[in-house]
Amino acid sequence: MKDTKKEEVNKISKTITEGNKLSMEIHWLCGGGGGGKPSFAQAGGRKPENLPSALAKAREDLVATLSEKLG
Repeated sequence: MKDTKKEEVNKISKTITEGNKLSMEIHWLCGGGGGGKPSFAQAGGRKPENLPSALAKAREDLVATLSEKLG
């Protein structure tokens, strides 16, 4: 049987954004969920084919957050 799950772990500075919220948003798009602490989170999903678009969304969100914080 082919493994169709994906897992991810992220570490991010709490001054930028909360990693657990970012992880949940990415993995919701991949058919899963996630959580953890604001600076360290992990998640998984059953639709790995959605990962490219989920990562693109994460990048957009991070760029928007950094733009806000840096003015």
